[in-house]
Amino acid sequence: ALSEGAGEEDWEQSQKILQWADEKYPGSAVFGFWRTELHAVRTEIQLASSCVEKVHEVLAHLKLPAVDSFLEQKKALLSLAALDWKTAAGGFERSLAVSVARQRRSYVPTLSYLAGLCRLLCNEEESAFVNFARVQEYSKLRKRNWPPEDDLAFGKVKDHGKKLELDKQRALLDLVEVSMLKIHVLHTMPASAKRELRALLEQGCGAYAKPDDEARVFMLLAELLRLLGETEEAKAHAFRGLDLVPRLGSRGCFNGTAAALHLTMASLGVEGHMEELDRCPRCCRAYDEAFKFKRLGIAKKLADQKAASDGLARQPSSQAANGETEGAAQTEDAKDEDEFFSAEEDGVDQNTSPG
Repeated sequence: ALSEGAGEEDWEQSQKILQWADEKYPGSAVFGFWRTELHAVRTEIQLASSCVEKVHEVLAHLKLPAVDSFLEQKKALLSLAALDWKTAAGGFERSLAVSVARQRRSYVPTLSYLAGLCRLLCNEEESAFVNFARVQEYSKLRKRNWPPEDDLAFGKVKDHGKKLELDKQRALLDLVEVSMLKIHVLHTMPASAKRELRALLEQGCGAYAKPDDEARVFMLLAELLRLLGETEEAKAHAFRGLDLVPRLGSRGCFNGTAAALHLTMASLGVEGHMEELDRCPRCCRAYDEAFKFKRLGIAKKLADQKAASDGLARQPSSQAANGETEGAAQTEDAKDEDEFFSAEEDGVDQNTSPG
């Protein structure tokens, strides 16, 4: 699977598969969507947007509400990557409208929350208020199994107060935070968009009364700089954020700000932060899931780097299957087996709000 660390060899192999697919299955929506994802991973947002529009055109005649909702979400996420708040808001609203029309409640609060943030950032406060009010309305419905993302939306909107005191700069922090920790948009942003976003975030440095938000600014800037390859600046911003961690309140705990800072530092190869991550208080469910999987990925990367630096040769797994005993090498192989799990399985449900 292609990800943030995919290389040119992965891209070339994928291109060969898609070339074969174009010849054998011309106009395929499945392979068209795959092409969308490939362009997004390479931060080619305009090409990705063009591909997903073609996919939607191919499937439109089927009139499948779930597919329409999914593709509208995808368009919205690509618009976010281009910092096109207005188009993103429209996509989220069209997506949630499908669920509302079919009386499905799950993810309506999430999409309403995202749409509200985008509307606020393009100075459409009335439309933002409508979306946030919908989140409040849904929070009062009786439903025992809200997805973690909806719980996140409930907590975030509750933090704005009953009268929904809307703050554009805080909306920016919320949107960039969820883009980093949940909907994974930051790494698909073109470098120009990352730099523009950096400038927007830097405008708020020193302007927040609460250390929770000030620490978030440094956390988000550190991750943006890491993705831009500006390692030393990323570390400097992360250290400034970590200096504020002892002063974080309930909002900082809910947002998982300390854990995000330690993960960024660990990604930058700074020692000791994986251990500090384990000592961080548990945050909201939506981000806790993301942290667990991100931690697994970083731990494996660090283990691979250590094995390479120690000059440890990996042994083929077939030797173990044939009963050959290579004690030390087999032990090292065992360390590389990833245990993937769902955050739902640990039975912990964090219902605290950031208020």
